[in-house]
Amino acid sequence: MMKFPYRFAAIVFSLGLLTSGCAYAGVLINPGFETGDTTGWTLDFVDQFPEKWQIVASPVHEGSYALLAKNWPKSLSASFDPIQGSQVTEFSFWTKVTLDSSTVVLLLYSDDTSKRITLSSVAGDYAKVDVTLEIDPFKELMGFQIFTYVPSNPYAVDTYYDSFTLTVIPEGRSILLSLLGVGVILAFRYKETSGFISSP
Repeated sequence: MMKFPYRFAAIVFSLGLLTSGCAYAGVLINPGFETGDTTGWTLDFVDQFPEKWQIVASPVHEGSYALLAKNWPKSLSASFDPIQGSQVTEFSFWTKVTLDSSTVVLLLYSDDTSKRITLSSVAGDYAKVDVTLEIDPFKELMGFQIFTYVPSNPYAVDTYYDSFTLTVIPEGRSILLSLLGVGVILAFRYKETSGFISSP
């Protein structure tokens, strides 16, 4: 008689708990501007130059709205309670530019340090910007700033922003599920070595 693969079953069961039982938590408020305004965001000089920041219905990446920085190389930013970098599963957004330009992302940490990431943006359709791997896993992320400009003429480019994603694994739940998964594996291994599960 074929021995039932208890160890394999335990591993599969544990992985199932880890993947299906761990709900991801969204951090950002109004990440796709679907409220039709800029709730949840801080926009540089928006009081002095409100016409430079516009909520538009077209073009958008998804949903009904996007944010347009019209000929405006200033930053939009968001802040939140500190998050351990190792818990971040994705930080990305979609952007569309009217001229080849540079997009700058500043990651802001709770120890008052920051990391500047400069990426090339090509004129055309919306493109995804993913900076997840740039986040320091040993620091606490508490905000970010983003702006786009053309080095030769900073005020020349129109930039559309949409579909921001910043997701994390809740720390307590991830630790609990990891311990549970390890416990199941060790329990079956103990039974095998103790003779409770044996081949005929």
